[in-house]
Amino acid sequence: MLSEIQQKKINHLFNVLDANKNGTLQLDDFVQVSEDILEQLSIDRHSRSGQLILIRANRFFVQLLIDTQQPELSISLWDWMKFFDKEISSTSGESRALDSYIFRTTFHLFSLFDLNNDNQISTEEYANMWSIYNIPKESCEESFNLLDKNSDSLISADEMISGLNDFFNSSDPKAPGNFIFGEWNY
Repeated sequence: MLSEIQQKKINHLFNVLDANKNGTLQLDDFVQVSEDILEQLSIDRHSRSGQLILIRANRFFVQLLIDTQQPELSISLWDWMKFFDKEISSTSGESRALDSYIFRTTFHLFSLFDLNNDNQISTEEYANMWSIYNIPKESCEESFNLLDKNSDSLISADEMISGLNDFFNSSDPKAPGNFIFGEWNY
């Protein structure tokens, strides 16, 4: 069973991803974010890079549908919470879709925002990433510093995975990954 802190964080992430704020996650939400990324980074949607960003968003959404076992082409908050409750409650010996989700999310974020392809997210890339989701710059700076465990001013894939594990699995209000998607405790 999800703790109250986990419920708040996962509910918050749903709201962050629900770009059109209609109460369900649909392909439109992911396409909108992709288009915002293309605009912010001045990438032509018809270029190879632009097409790859749009395809990755589509794949990411389709995999969410598969993970949450949705027969429809949308995910309600209830289904979202049910998925994470089941996954977080499963024992560590079981194969969890959540573990795959965390790795896919990390890959997705790096493929979209690691602009120089150095397999690290810089402070600027991190701020660009979350500004697309309307997360305030102050929250980004604080979150970045918490995630950057080796203090090299870069976030590696391992640091991102660790942060996402904190976000989903920890009930500690001070876990470093808690604020990866902005302020959830309101």
